[in-house]
Amino acid sequence: MSNIQTGITGLDEVLHGGIPRENSVLVKGPPGSGKTTLALQFLYHGIVECNEPGLIISFEEFPQLIYRDAQNMGWDLKKLEKENKLRVMCTSPQLVQEQLGTKEGFLADLIEEIGAKRVVVDSITHLQRLEQEPVKLRELFNKMINAFKREGLMPFIIAEAAAEKERLGFEEYAVDSVIILSQEVKGHMSTRYLQVMKSRGQNFITGRHTFQITGDGLEVFPRITAPRAVVNYQPSSQIRNSFGVPELDQMLGGGLIEGNSLLLAGGSGAGKSLLGLQFLMQGAAVGEPGLLVDLEEHPSQITRNAATLGFDFEELLHQEKVFTLCTSPVELDLNEHFYIIKKMVKEKGIKRVVIDTISNYEGCVDDPALYKDYIHALINYFKNNGITSVHITEVDELLGINTITFHKVSFLVDAIILLRYVELGTELRKALLVVKMRGGAHDKDIREYLIEENGIQLRRIDPEEMGKKLSFQHYNGILSETPRSVNRANSGQLLPGTGRHPDERQGDDYPGKNC
Repeated sequence: MSNIQTGITGLDEVLHGGIPRENSVLVKGPPGSGKTTLALQFLYHGIVECNEPGLIISFEEFPQLIYRDAQNMGWDLKKLEKENKLRVMCTSPQLVQEQLGTKEGFLADLIEEIGAKRVVVDSITHLQRLEQEPVKLRELFNKMINAFKREGLMPFIIAEAAAEKERLGFEEYAVDSVIILSQEVKGHMSTRYLQVMKSRGQNFITGRHTFQITGDGLEVFPRITAPRAVVNYQPSSQIRNSFGVPELDQMLGGGLIEGNSLLLAGGSGAGKSLLGLQFLMQGAAVGEPGLLVDLEEHPSQITRNAATLGFDFEELLHQEKVFTLCTSPVELDLNEHFYIIKKMVKEKGIKRVVIDTISNYEGCVDDPALYKDYIHALINYFKNNGITSVHITEVDELLGINTITFHKVSFLVDAIILLRYVELGTELRKALLVVKMRGGAHDKDIREYLIEENGIQLRRIDPEEMGKKLSFQHYNGILSETPRSVNRANSGQLLPGTGRHPDERQGDDYPGKNC
């Protein structure tokens, strides 16, 4: 059984390639949900792209209105009629019923004249004019569907739904495929949904998928699904992706493993975005196109911030070595967002991705489980396509590592880098720790880093300078609020920033209590 494509962006993905040719299709929804647009798009695609002439039978609109509405989408139905590829007729259910019962009527002549392969009927709800009794109405509908199939036509039937919660109608039992369109309003946001209720002879992606009606017709965004099992898994690569920071690459055992995912966590201003930019710029330098998905800043802000540190990010954008997808998280449709990311990855040959920040995705969903599913789906997609991804997240300095666990995504990623502020003496310094690294050994030391003109740089330990400046090696609990001296001989000295002696404890104070 062969499938035919609908020509509707995203819908064929939901249907795993299209609809079986032998199927009859019902599209149902309330007024203004996009039923007619979907049906016309299906018919127009069949004529133009598949050379399958079609027929439109309308029980409610005159041809002039159909021509006008189609033209608004760029579909010139009059031109197709002149080319003998389409016929548009406005008639009554009674006449169609009579014509389908004979091989000699004008309807049969039209079908034969243009060699029609597809037919759109708008709308089947008008059959109730002929019959009110449910059993007989169902028989009438079955007769119409079977008559179209005998003529070699693929029926695409439109039906009105009085309300989204309406019980199943007789027509949904009679056809092979059912597509339900609906619309929901939450606050000031209106969202359109498409759901394939059934489609005989094939598998499809269940659930509700969002869609939009654009100037080119319907565009469907398949719902995000977290993989239940490993699918299309690519063997782990031995290639390492550098950050362009030698000391950090060394801590990571040579860099991030190609295709792996990293959670880059830290407080505001810790340098997370900068490190992400360095990762993309290093990729561009070795011929690996990168994508920055930014949910906070405009492209002009990104290039300006990079320029202050001596990075010509704008030139990389101009050379198309790096690409950006900047969007606001306000009223963000995650299905559409994921679809755009996948499209850009495919079209641009992306090898590195940085998302800044995944924390913003949480506000886009009502159910926290959906947030985890979305991150899982993203990571799985990148991994299956050999793309190395960095996922930036904001953490509360007072909670540290506990906050990473709270986001419930730490177990999904292959590696975690934590950036923290450290108060020593009168200085506020920065610490970096590789929390975990799957697939290889990593440096477990806590290292100080600096943000300089050339980006983030890790401090090398200079023995001669250790006596002049407080070193992390002199303290325990660097990731806590209260670092403690490891040299008890200096117990007469106050701990930096605490006003207490090393041996003094207050309440529940103990090393690393907030880690």
